Amino acid sequence: MDAAVEVRLPGGVWREGACARDATLRPLDPDDERALADAAEEILPAQLATAALGRALVDVGGATASGEETARELTIGDRQALLLHLRRITVGERMSCVFSCPMPECGEQLELELRVDDLLVRTEGRARRWHEVEHGGRRARFRLPTGADQERAARTALAEGVDASVSELLAACAESAAADWPAELRDRVISRMSELDPQAELTLTLTCPVCDRASSVPFDLIAYLRDELLDRVSRLERDVHTLASAYGWSEEEILGMAPGRRRRYLTLVESGGRG
Repeated sequence: MDAAVEVRLPGGVWREGACARDATLRPLDPDDERALADAAEEILPAQLATAALGRALVDVGGATASGEETARELTIGDRQALLLHLRRITVGERMSCVFSCPMPECGEQLELELRVDDLLVRTEGRARRWHEVEHGGRRARFRLPTGADQERAARTALAEGVDASVSELLAACAESAAADWPAELRDRVISRMSELDPQAELTLTLTCPVCDRASSVPFDLIAYLRDELLDRVSRLERDVHTLASAYGWSEEEILGMAPGRRRRYLTLVESGGRG
C-alpha cells in the first residue's frame, strides 16, 4: 500500500484568521473500505464522503485531523479534490466510466477512461473567507458551502425537495438573512459560488461517436466512488469465500495476506491446483 501523501487544497480551511491549504492523506485499507461499504447503504452520499475523508485525513495545516469533524469543515470543492487524491492513492489513476449520450434521439452508451489528474481543477486558491456580490444596490456577503452544509442540504433535499435545500444552504452561508435577497441577487450568489469553487461540480464535455454531437455531462464523483467501493468490497468478499472454502483459512488470515499472494492462491484454486 502506498504511503501517505501531501496534497494542496484548492481553497483551504480557515483557522484563527489563517488559511491552511496543506493536507496529508493516507490510502484506505481493506478494513476501511469494508466499513464504508457497510455504511454506504444506510447514509447519504455526502455523509459517505465525510466518513471516507474522516478515515483518510491525517492532518490539515500541520494540525492533526479530527476525523469527520475536519472533513465537515472543508469546502465542497476541497472535499472533491481530496476524494480524487484518495481514489488515486487507494485504487489508481485511471477511472473507467460509462455514460449515456444525453441526446434524446440517441442514448448511446459511451465508455470513457478518465484520469484523476484530468478531473483536478487548477486554482490559485482563495485569499478571503468571505465574498461579496452586488445587484441593484443590494450587497450579499457569503462564505462557500462546507461539508457540514452539504450534509444538511442533502437531508433537506430528501425530505423537502431541492429548492428547500438550496434555500437552507444559502441561509447557512450568508452573513445576513438570505431570505431577504431578491431572486436576481440570489442567482448571482449561486453563480459566484460556482466560480469561486469550481472543483465542487464536475462537468465533462463528450462527443458521441454515433450521433457526432458534443454535450456537457455532469459527473457525480461521490456516486462513482460509492459504486466502485461496493464493487471492490464485493469482489474481495467473494475472494475470501473462495479461499476459505478451498483452504479453511479464516477471514483474518486471508485479509492479512499481501494482495499479490492472495491472487496467486486464487489462481491456483481457479486452475484446479495447476500452476
